[in-house]
Amino acid sequence: MDTAEKYLTEINNAGFKGFDGIGKFWVVTIPSEHSTLADIFFESDIFSMHLQFLGGLKVDEIDGIYKSKPKALKHAKNLMKSF
Repeated sequence: MDTAEKYLTEINNAGFKGFDGIGKFWVVTIPSEHSTLADIFFESDIFSMHLQFLGGLKVDEIDGIYKSKPKALKHAKNLMKSF
């Protein structure tokens, strides 16, 4: 079991019963010259975002966090045009 699966299992086993008022959101990271759209644009929530940080994502690599998928996608595509 990898770290992500272990973490999600721990959350499920802990029986998180709190209120997640944030829900799902879209993340756009700063692209590199080798990035694809899928590399810089992804859906997340507070728990899976924690896994992104455990996996090495740094705050300064994030260009934006959006509640609106269309706005996030538009921004990500504009960033990709710069390369």
